[in-house]
Amino acid sequence: MGAKSKVLENSVLYTFSSLLVKAMGFLLLPIYTLFLTPEDYGIINLANGFIQVATFVIAFSLYSAVMRFYEDYKEDLEKLKRFYGTVITFVFLSGVFALCIGLILRHFLFSTFFEGVVFYPVILVSLLTLLFISLYSVHQNIMQGMQQGKKLTTVNLIVFFLQVCLNLFFISVINLGALGVLIANLIINISYFVYMIIDLKKNNLVTFCLDRSLLLNALKYSIPLMPHNLSTHIASFAARVFINTSGTLSLVGLYSIASQFGSLIDTVQSSVYHAFAPWFYETMNSNNKEKRKEIINLSNFLLIIYSIIYLIIGLFSQELIMLMTNKNYESSWTVVPILVAAFTFKSIYYFYINILFYYKDASKKIFLATITGSFADIIFSYFMIPKYGMYGAAFAFLIAKIIVTAIVVIISKSYDDIGYKLSYMLKIIICSLMFMVVGLYFSYTKYLNVFSIFNFNYKLMVLFSYFICVFITNKKIVINILNNKVSRSIFIINKLKEIRNLKICIISFCIKSYMVLMNKIFKVKKNKVVFKSFGGKSYSDNPKAISEKLKQQYPEAEIVWLINEPFTKMLVIPSYVKVVKSKSFKALKELATAKIWVDNFCKNYVYKSKNQIYIQTWHGDRGFKKILLDSPFVDSNYKLIESDNCDLMIAGSDYGEKKYRTAFAYNGEILKIGCPRNDLLVKNRNAKKFIIKSNLNLMYNTKVLLYAPTLRRDSENKLQSSRDIDILSILNLLESKTRCKWICIVRAHSAVKGLYGIPKNEKKIMDVTHYEDMTELLLISDFLITDYSSCAGDFALLNKPIILFQPDREEYVQNDRSFYFEIDNSPFLVAKDNDEILKLLMSFDKDLIQQNCKDLLNFYGAKESGEASETVVEYIISKISSAK
Repeated sequence: MGAKSKVLENSVLYTFSSLLVKAMGFLLLPIYTLFLTPEDYGIINLANGFIQVATFVIAFSLYSAVMRFYEDYKEDLEKLKRFYGTVITFVFLSGVFALCIGLILRHFLFSTFFEGVVFYPVILVSLLTLLFISLYSVHQNIMQGMQQGKKLTTVNLIVFFLQVCLNLFFISVINLGALGVLIANLIINISYFVYMIIDLKKNNLVTFCLDRSLLLNALKYSIPLMPHNLSTHIASFAARVFINTSGTLSLVGLYSIASQFGSLIDTVQSSVYHAFAPWFYETMNSNNKEKRKEIINLSNFLLIIYSIIYLIIGLFSQELIMLMTNKNYESSWTVVPILVAAFTFKSIYYFYINILFYYKDASKKIFLATITGSFADIIFSYFMIPKYGMYGAAFAFLIAKIIVTAIVVIISKSYDDIGYKLSYMLKIIICSLMFMVVGLYFSYTKYLNVFSIFNFNYKLMVLFSYFICVFITNKKIVINILNNKVSRSIFIINKLKEIRNLKICIISFCIKSYMVLMNKIFKVKKNKVVFKSFGGKSYSDNPKAISEKLKQQYPEAEIVWLINEPFTKMLVIPSYVKVVKSKSFKALKELATAKIWVDNFCKNYVYKSKNQIYIQTWHGDRGFKKILLDSPFVDSNYKLIESDNCDLMIAGSDYGEKKYRTAFAYNGEILKIGCPRNDLLVKNRNAKKFIIKSNLNLMYNTKVLLYAPTLRRDSENKLQSSRDIDILSILNLLESKTRCKWICIVRAHSAVKGLYGIPKNEKKIMDVTHYEDMTELLLISDFLITDYSSCAGDFALLNKPIILFQPDREEYVQNDRSFYFEIDNSPFLVAKDNDEILKLLMSFDKDLIQQNCKDLLNFYGAKESGEASETVVEYIISKISSAK
């Protein structure tokens, strides 16, 4: 994935998760406002404001250094680990020191900042939260710097949902009010601290120490940022303190509700910024003028999107607050449009501030803007709040944001004018604010505290008019974005996939939680073995061979198979097998309580306890195509359960063993004993062939050609081309050459609906795509034609002819994936068209065929003995026997 795509991916992930959290917060407002009074909201808001300010003091703004210095240290893992360990250790010690100071100065804190709020337990809980929330922020910035968008998003959503559950428990069940919310916050941050330590240790990303030189370098960068980071939060906290001292805690609560709606914009802005900043630094480091143009184009597009979001929030906050809160909170909507205007101007700040953060000398000047703006905010709040209440606080905030943005723009232009056009940005912002003023005319003059369908429709009309205006005035930018294939794929296709992946992560958490519960309640049954093949599609392959051998060797075993459609497999699955529908709660319970798992596909979503054994047999020991972590289709950071939780892998060759190490990032035990399914081919028994041919209504003496092409990605769930192979001409030549009757069985890949280009209603051609077990088809075949399927490496065990029909190799490599080896430098016999197949057939004799098969087995380093199933079963029995 390209750097720009990564930015846009993480932008969508951060924004999606942040907005989802905000949205869920809004959906819960009716419940919160039912159990919490405006005074409760005021207490919570004062406490959180204090925590936000104190957090930056405790951490010395090292969060910024964590993200910025990752680019400098990422090539030196040991240095990076020491850097992270140093920052975490220092912040923790600083937090302990701050807690002690807070306890000593508790009377000063109470009288200065928390008038009307008791020290114990409210302020005490806030002080304890400080110790852990600082480390929470450090870990968040570590993930942001490493651009781990999926992981960060998943973690944040899980934390949010857990916090909601705790909040609801403490305020509705125990009825603790504001204190309940603060206690829930403390519990979450302590839990996250434990998770952070486990996560960093597990991923080998931390060495706990206090490296003086690394700490000094980080502090030299972060301390000058403290005024910048602190000032905004100090001003916000000061405004709430002024509202409390000149009014009541209830007014603080109303202002906090308004701020919650107004900060939706800042949520979008900061989410995009967290993804934008690492890419911005990387692009600036490249010194590529063309790439710098991408910064401008992307920024302009984002600003247009921002303006639409600003207008929606500003126009419809009235209806949302009236709908979702009780009457005690309704008047808070009147403040929201003022706050929206402030955040609107701040959007320009977010683009220019990256320039100052990039130039380390410039970063030291950021405090000039933020201190000036915050000082102005505090001064205006001091004079305006006593007279205008929460409206005074909102206007003071607006003035401060305009001042801060203006100073940042001026300073950044003195370092690097990368091409931003301030006039263009202001035009978009002012236009959106003008439409908001027009749209709110009736809300402020006629329907201040009343919901009106006329007013609502009027606002919709204004919003629609703005859409038209944006399109007309920015037509060129909009059309370029819509017509650009890369942009479409990034903003539509890929982003939908990422949202789907995010949903998968949440589902995974729920599934694992359920399995933990089942594991603890019902315990592990030492005789239970759960099998699954090809994701639950069939009863076949290596798991089938092991399952049937286990029944012979250990009849008392409880054998369970997870099948997608159990009813359709009743005739092929033995009666002694317990069949359970996969992807069901019952299947999860079976997995959670089984001693042994056997699979030939990657597992996902699942929890595995320490006393369970996972055996991975895979299905393509001699596969051509690069798979999993070796494949370009899988991100190198993608986590496979097999990498860490697999106890044994089964390989049939040296080739397979090497592939498992890289494709799965697996360092555990491998039994290189052959593929269990291939025991059938090694033994090559006539009786078994007779049964299989009878089931297919084939005469035993009839010779069989097996044509088995593999999947093309563009054919998934569709008909796939047979690539113009002339099966009838091949059969005619075979019959002429051998003087035997031949028939062709065609097996398409299970992921396609079949092959087109094969003669229909032809008695010499039989479609066996839906036959359960491929190995049985190999056993009865006398000649194999495939293209890139691993079955070619297995078929060599029969000493029978194999041809790879590859008329589309270049296209396949370009559109699907590359191979583990150069096919032309291997022993395989390759044909590019039908004529070449016929030429190869004419040259075949018994000695040539046997030598070719021998060369292929040597090429792979095959280790087939015919006893692989028995060896695996012996391993299973040993683990069952040793279980308590």
